[in-house]
Amino acid sequence: MSLRRNLLTEVMAVTLLVWTPSARAAAFDNVQILTAARHQDQDQDQATRLETIARASGQHPVKKSLTDEHDIRKRNLHALFHRTHPAYRKLVERVDELDANNKQTFPGVFRSHKIFRKAIAEQRRRLHKDDPNYRTLLTATHKAARAIEMFLISKQSGVARLPASRRPHATETLRQRFRDSDDYRKLVATETSLQGKLKTAYPQLFVTDEQIANSRRQRRKALQTDPGFRRANDNRAAAWRAQQAYLFEHDKRLSQLKTQLNNTPKPGSHQP
Repeated sequence: MSLRRNLLTEVMAVTLLVWTPSARAAAFDNVQILTAARHQDQDQDQATRLETIARASGQHPVKKSLTDEHDIRKRNLHALFHRTHPAYRKLVERVDELDANNKQTFPGVFRSHKIFRKAIAEQRRRLHKDDPNYRTLLTATHKAARAIEMFLISKQSGVARLPASRRPHATETLRQRFRDSDDYRKLVATETSLQGKLKTAYPQLFVTDEQIANSRRQRRKALQTDPGFRRANDNRAAAWRAQQAYLFEHDKRLSQLKTQLNNTPKPGSHQP
């Protein structure tokens, strides 16, 4: 039985039949796999499984662009080689090791936005616990924002009884209706003032993604003449190239796709 037929059989076993009168496509989320079992073809040796995959290759009904085919194959090979090629796994581990070292040695350059945000969140928690002034300002700001919401809801009491999923939209509608009223403007002015005081007192808590990116670029620029920084960059780049080279050297089709991509004119480019 071909791989494609096997896949179709398994898909049919979990197919959900949905009738939609609007004829629009159905979408599912939160799908749970309750049971799983070893497929009968898993009892084959690796060579046989690879042969089955090769026979099914190219039979997928969805046409892929050259870039998509290259990227999908590369991701699949990365996962396969990481499991089955100890030499490739060592190359990946080397890149990960260098990345970890760089983040530790040059955190201002190599830390991700996520890590920056995590550090800011931790600082917020620490200030909330240890700084009475921060707690006072934060509480006052929250109360001011809540006062605005309650003012709007008071203009249409039914909004308070709406489900949580519908309440924000209804509140925003009321905001647009009453945003020019004097009472609403006074409440907004109070919140804006308190928010400004909070940002002035604790500017490190209100850093934007753009500011983080700019800070990273400035730190990188300042380190360009640092021998240790340059060596760290060179070592990481060499490790990455070695990892990528392994993929192309051990899969002829991926290498062919890369050559085709390299020879394909980029959008907006002018070929002689």
